[in-house]
Amino acid sequence: FTVTMLVVLWYASSLCAVTTSKVALTSCRPLQLCSTQFFSAVTILRLLIAFHGSPRLNRPLTGEETFLVRQIALSYTLGFLLTNTAFALATTSVVETIKAGEPISTVVLAYAMLGELERPLT
Repeated sequence: FTVTMLVVLWYASSLCAVTTSKVALTSCRPLQLCSTQFFSAVTILRLLIAFHGSPRLNRPLTGEETFLVRQIALSYTLGFLLTNTAFALATTSVVETIKAGEPISTVVLAYAMLGELERPLT
């Protein structure tokens, strides 16, 4: 039951996000929408931390770990910006169809650029 509810919640929130993004892009630019999405995410995260407390690390991040976290953040930022730009330029169905192929293209790019191979546990 819980998994079913989580799947329904996931698709319902995705539908709301796509619909509101498409509507918002009629009155603003993709960068403005991306900024609003990040501001909302930071606000929600701050509220969650205020109510539940911040997770504690056993040790400070090393320089290499900090660099990795920054790369991941940049990757997500570009993903949001490019998705919003795509919604502004194309129909929602085309954008979502292309985004559905993202896991496959990620694996191909990880192999081509980093030499990584997928393992059954990942």
